[in-house]
Amino acid sequence: MSMRMTFVFLEKDCPLFSRALIAPWRLCCLALGLVLLCVGSHVTPSVDWDYPISFIMGICAYVCAPWTVRALVYRRWKWLPVAFLLMWVSIDGVYSLYWWCRGFDALQIFRGANAIYCLPLYFVLGFVMNFEMRRSPTQISIAEESK
Repeated sequence: MSMRMTFVFLEKDCPLFSRALIAPWRLCCLALGLVLLCVGSHVTPSVDWDYPISFIMGICAYVCAPWTVRALVYRRWKWLPVAFLLMWVSIDGVYSLYWWCRGFDALQIFRGANAIYCLPLYFVLGFVMNFEMRRSPTQISIAEESK
């Protein structure tokens, strides 16, 4: 029995997970972002920021942020609830679940601060991952969706 990875599509021209996520420059951005998150968790003396949550939230945002931003920018009204759910899961859901499983007593105190810092970073990541690099370095445009 062979296992095959399949991609989830919400509608024909709006892939949730696309092959573009494995483009070399996007993977380099992911690696750089994860390194910066890990360095930040080492340098910053915050009790709610450690290596595992950096990887969990970073990868979750890497997968979900580009689609969420496309749904908002292109005004896909019927997919906005899904976009907001993915945004909540990436920013607060996995953070709360991780610290709840670890038995972190001050979770309620840190949830608001986490959301304030992570929401802008989530949108920045979504916009950066939607850029399409053309052959000419002067032609950088927002990625067009497949038709």
